[in-house]
Amino acid sequence: MLASERRNYIIQKLNEFGAVRVMELARGLHVSTETIRKDLSALENEGLLRKEFGGATATFSQGGERPVELRSMSMRSEKEWIARTALSLLPSDGVVFIDSGSTLLSFAKVIPYRPRLTFITNSIPAMTPLVGSRNVAYLLGGEFNEITQSTTGFWASQNISSLDIDVAFLGNSGCAFRTGPCVKQSADAQLKQDIIRHSKKVVVMFDHSKMSTNAICQYTTWDQVHVIITDAPLEPSLLEQIPPATKILISEPEEPF
Repeated sequence: MLASERRNYIIQKLNEFGAVRVMELARGLHVSTETIRKDLSALENEGLLRKEFGGATATFSQGGERPVELRSMSMRSEKEWIARTALSLLPSDGVVFIDSGSTLLSFAKVIPYRPRLTFITNSIPAMTPLVGSRNVAYLLGGEFNEITQSTTGFWASQNISSLDIDVAFLGNSGCAFRTGPCVKQSADAQLKQDIIRHSKKVVVMFDHSKMSTNAICQYTTWDQVHVIITDAPLEPSLLEQIPPATKILISEPEEPF
């Protein structure tokens, strides 16, 4: 098993339990405890965990928002599949909003040069791939959130009010038994509501793990969402909440060459 695969496994366990033990990881991965300790040191250097005696703990509070770097390592392949599916929804010209979050960051990374599009984002990490592809991109001003690496707040909402967005690609932190997508921070929910009010088309992107988890702030209802993109069929309890007018796209892995 590659080091990157082991470390992704460790991150997934941290996401699930908030803490990991060296001995349990070594047994689960069939490697030595010394190998695990080296992996934990590498992840600690990236700020993704905190080493403690016999194991490590997450650098985020359980139930709170996790750092975007940590979320990017979870369901990485699924997020890449979703991102490639979302490419088909880019308009030929106009204004496109790219939300913050790990799934949307995966999307920003695969967007090619589109000279007739203008991209707006509140995600600082998303700016690098957008500009790197020579696209015209603007970063939304506002209050900076260190955990999500994004901007929200009054100034961000004021900037959104002056825009006419053709397609907005938004994230979802969990929607189990809810009537719409949700996020974990009220400021993020408020900004998404403002974005929806100024968008002609709304696309919500999330991996299948969000179908069985929840978040505190529901920012809209499914009837305000034009397209859902995910990587697995929707849970029956969620599917019954989706109106017929909302299109559902299920992404699939790319076929190997």
